[in-house]
Amino acid sequence: MTQIYYLLLLVLVAIGSSYVTTLLPRIKTRFSSFINARRNKITRRIEQLEMRVELHTRKDGTYLDKFDDLENQIENVAEKLTKKEQRLKYRIREEVKAYLKELQK
Repeated sequence: MTQIYYLLLLVLVAIGSSYVTTLLPRIKTRFSSFINARRNKITRRIEQLEMRVELHTRKDGTYLDKFDDLENQIENVAEKLTKKEQRLKYRIREEVKAYLKELQK
């Protein structure tokens, strides 16, 4: 009776082994991609942090110059938009006044 159990166990192990052997390449690639993705995330974050620290600690002021240039560009765009809005409001007022004058006639 024990021999039947051993044979049954041997057959189950053989089937399981062959099944795992067919799946092993897929499992291996997924596991390695998971590990590499984690490693890449960490290294990318470290590189970004190092770049930020480098930009903030530069003594030649290039980062600050770029920041000032961007700030000036933003101010210019904001100025242009406010002027556009003022011109549009002025034009609308003029058109309304002209329309009201026509209605009075």
